[in-house]
Amino acid sequence: MASTIAAHTAFSSAIRKAGRRSLLKSLQSPRVCDRSLNFTPDRAPRRDSAALFRLLHEHTSVCGSAIVCKESMQLMSRKNDSWLRLIHAIANVETELGKTLQDQHGLGLSDYRALEILSRSPKSELRMQELAAHLQLNQSSVSRMVERLERGGLTVRDLCPDDKRGVYTVLTTKGRERFESAEPDYMRVLDAALEKHGAQELLSAKFIGAGPAPANVA
Repeated sequence: MASTIAAHTAFSSAIRKAGRRSLLKSLQSPRVCDRSLNFTPDRAPRRDSAALFRLLHEHTSVCGSAIVCKESMQLMSRKNDSWLRLIHAIANVETELGKTLQDQHGLGLSDYRALEILSRSPKSELRMQELAAHLQLNQSSVSRMVERLERGGLTVRDLCPDDKRGVYTVLTTKGRERFESAEPDYMRVLDAALEKHGAQELLSAKFIGAGPAPANVA
C-alpha cells in the first residue's frame, strides 16, 4: 500500500517538473536544411515554437546525415498527444482524490500527503524545508499548510536543538489518527480512479519499485 502511494506521488512529481521544455528542445535540435528555402538554423530568423513546428511539418528536408520529414513530425505529434493524455489522466486522478479527502476527512491533498510523509519520517518530524522538498511546494505554500495543520491540532512546531533557527514540523497523535482514518479511502479512490481513467499502466515497475518520492533539498 505504501509503495503504491509513493509511486503515485513520485509520478505526479515527475509530471509537474517536466513541462513543455523537453518537447520544444526536441523540435529545435535537428539541423534542418531545405534546398528550396535555403534554410539552416544559423541563417534562420528567430521564430516561436509554433512557427518552427509548422516549418518542419510542411517541408521534408535533408542536411548531411540528419533527415527531418513528415513521418518524424507525425511521431512527435503522437508523442505530444500521449503526453497530453497522461497529464489529463493525472489531473483527473488528483481531482477525485482531493474531493474525497476534503468531503470525508476535511483534508486537502497536500495536507494528507504531509501527514503521510511525517508518519513515515524518523520521530514523525521533518524540517520545514525538507517537508517542502518532499511535497514539491515552495516555502510560502508549506508555511500556510503547516499553519492550517497546526490549527487543527494535527502537527506542532519544534525548534531544532542544534540550530535555534531550524524549525521542525512534528506529527501529533491526532494527526496520525486522522491520516490512518483517511488512508483507506485514499487508496480506494486511487485504485478506482487509476482504472477509470486508464492510468494504471502509467505506474510502471520503475515507479512502483522506486520507493518514496525523492526530496530535492537545496
